[in-house]
Amino acid sequence: MAYDGSKVHKYPNPKHLAKYERKLAKKQRIAARKKKGSNRRRKANKIVARVYEQVSNVRQDYLHKLSRKIVDNNQVVVVENLNLLAAWFAITPLSSPLIGGTEGGLILAGELLSISWTTN
Repeated sequence: MAYDGSKVHKYPNPKHLAKYERKLAKKQRIAARKKKGSNRRRKANKIVARVYEQVSNVRQDYLHKLSRKIVDNNQVVVVENLNLLAAWFAITPLSSPLIGGTEGGLILAGELLSISWTTN
């Protein structure tokens, strides 16, 4: 969200990983069926890694274009550093995968973590 003194601009969250979920699931199923330690499994895992890299590149490209647009349209840019991990546990205190919390909380936490400016 950007505020230029008179108007508020909201930018959507494109949810890049959600767009590639079906493709990723298919490639992971193919990789899981291969025999452990085989060359074919190694190749299939490289294909899965390529899909993750593609998601990362698309996310990075979008963030670069959006940040460039914000900088070009505004004179001053103020950035707030949020602790998303603390917010994740505040929203769903028992939704840690280690604890085995509710599925609804995990979905909300995934959405919260997907809107950050990191590209990991």
